[in-house]
Order: sequence, then C-alpha cells, then structure tokens
Amino acid sequence: MTDLISKILPVYNCDQWLTDTIKSVQKQTYSNFELICVDDGSTDHSLEIIKRIMASDHRIKLICEENLGLCYARNNGVSYARGSYIAFLDGDDLYVPDFLQANYDAIKKYKADVSMVNIIQNDGTNEFLWRDIKVMGNNTEVFNEYAEGNICNRVWNKLYRSELVKKVLFPEDHQHVEDAQWTPRIMEEVNRMVRIPKGYYHYIIHQGSLSHRNSGDSKWKKRLTEYVVNVLEGNTVILKYTTSKDG
Repeated sequence: MTDLISKILPVYNCDQWLTDTIKSVQKQTYSNFELICVDDGSTDHSLEIIKRIMASDHRIKLICEENLGLCYARNNGVSYARGSYIAFLDGDDLYVPDFLQANYDAIKKYKADVSMVNIIQNDGTNEFLWRDIKVMGNNTEVFNEYAEGNICNRVWNKLYRSELVKKVLFPEDHQHVEDAQWTPRIMEEVNRMVRIPKGYYHYIIHQGSLSHRNSGDSKWKKRLTEYVVNVLEGNTVILKYTTSKDG
C-alpha cells in the first residue's frame, strides 16, 4: 500500500487555466492522492470549475474562504491534509504526469524528508543546470547548497514529509514573496534531502497570474516591505547554518 499524498491548490480567479491544472493532477501516475482546492474568494468561474470536476473524482476536496491571500489559503489547506506527504501547486501551473511518483520514489529510496525537482520554464528548458541526483545528508549540507544557489525557494517543486509542513505555517502577515521566508524555515527541520535534476513541474508565467498580478497597483509599498522582511528573515536562517564561504 502506497502512502496518501495531499496536494494543496490555492485558487483565486484563475478560471482560464484551472481546468488544465487540475487535469495535470488527475493524470498523475501516482494515484493515491487527495487534491485540496482552497478557493480564496474567487469572483470568476473558478469555483464552478472545481465543483464540476470534483463531482466525478472523489479525490478532489474543496474549501471556500474569504479573500485572505495565498498564505492563508495554503495554511488552511494544510490543516485539512490527511496525507503522509504534502505537495503544493499553483492554479495556473502544470504537473508532469510523473511528478508525484518521481518525488515519492526519491524520498523512499534515499530516506529523505524532502524531495525537490527541476522546474520547466515557458520555453521548455529547465531552470537549473543540475546534472546529477544530489543527496544532502545533514542540516549543514542542506544550507551550504542553499547558500550556493542550488536549492530554490519555490514551494511547489517539492514533496515534503507532512509533519514538517504542519510545523511551519506560511507568514500570513507578510505574504509577498512568502517562500523566501517559509522555505528556509522548513529546511531547518530537514535531516535529509534529495534533489532531482529532471524537470517535473511546468512553471507557466501568464500575464495576470496568481504570482504576477497587481504588480503595479497602489499597494506596492506594502508589497515591497513584505518582500524585504521575508527575504531578510529567510537569509538570516540560511546564514545561521551555512559554512559555505562562496555562498
């Protein structure tokens, strides 16, 4: 019997891409999963799409909340997660069919807490020039790789042991570039990590997507403050552990 994997999908006004995103989850070769969709007060057809698809797939769950933001949505989804492992996905991106299987196999093979895969960009190329599988066997190795730019902050190109994610909440008071703070804090809990050079996650940049909307709105000062706070707090964690001089 394989372990249940919980996938957390925050949703906010992404009806143009949401059907394809959910289908990429349904097409996973690893089938023992639950997809927790957290609708963050969408005003388009996103909620209707989720309800239509979940009617024929019992693995899809729905949580509805007010428009509280990405971090609230992720934390809400995590609180409902029943899986032994947790993965994240944005509502305008796509999984490669083997995303879950590749991560799960790596975690089991190397007895890791976290597995991380490469990211496929809009042009079809991998974002990082990783060549070989890399196993980091202790906290210092993890943060040396982090300091040297070989571990990325992205939340969604990883599979995590559930206990880690449930320990570390996303920063609800500083939500812009939240991964710059959250990912280093997760890595503090990691004893063993594996990095896979092959790309299994399609990071698709759309104009107006979840992570790029409102870039020029009147809230830019608040967003800039949140960005600075999250980056500084994340870097403080990295500097506490790394021994890498180059990094």
